[in-house]
Amino acid sequence: MAARAPRGALRPRVSPPPCTEGVEWRVFKQPLAILTAHLYAFRKLFPGHNFHPVQPLNGRRIRDPLHPGYPL
Repeated sequence: MAARAPRGALRPRVSPPPCTEGVEWRVFKQPLAILTAHLYAFRKLFPGHNFHPVQPLNGRRIRDPLHPGYPL
């Protein structure tokens, strides 16, 4: 489980629509693999487009939750 633990956290000013605050993203150093069946099940439960393409950090820093104060 530790290998899959997030390595950083990014607190954006706003989230995707409806753009409410209070969202904390989990950032992984390596992509996580999932079964295709799990992806389809997730999309069935959450059919909306609740994602967006990867975007530049634009000066935001990702902090390491294991070592507060140290950016990744």
